[in-house]
Amino acid sequence: GISIFEKDNQDETSKVLGTLTYIAPEQTGYLKSSPDNRSDIYSLGVIFYECLTGINPFNGKDEADIIHKHLTLNPPDLQTKFKNHPQAVQLNTILKKMLEKDILKRYADVGEILYDFEELLVVHFPLLAPLQFVMREDWLKQIINSIPALLKKKQTLLLIQGKYGSGKSFLMDK
Repeated sequence: GISIFEKDNQDETSKVLGTLTYIAPEQTGYLKSSPDNRSDIYSLGVIFYECLTGINPFNGKDEADIIHKHLTLNPPDLQTKFKNHPQAVQLNTILKKMLEKDILKRYADVGEILYDFEELLVVHFPLLAPLQFVMREDWLKQIINSIPALLKKKQTLLLIQGKYGSGKSFLMDK
């Protein structure tokens, strides 16, 4: 995560490593749940919220105040700040799930977040939605035909090259 607490075994004191305003609730040491990849999702949610609003929702007067906010307060809804934007409702839903206090209710991985952002793009910004890749079937056949040789451990080199954004990774995923 972006912030963690480290316990000093010699004198049983704790200290914060990282930036406290981005720490996930389970990283404070006050909850029974252990940090995992969902802790990073919480921190990313704080960053997204700050990028969209210009405000870190968990700023406080001191460390105790910041920790208290992470444990108990939810940031103000985006609909309050962006009243005339229809996408604010869906963005708010995504951010709320990223900033969920209960780690088990938070997004499990970044793939889930990407899926929801893609849905947001399709509904509200159809021109920005992921483009369909028009693949040449002969390219795919060449790749598929090279697989048996690779499995037999014959020396085979498959080189796929193209400009940035031309669909090389998409082709390999297929």
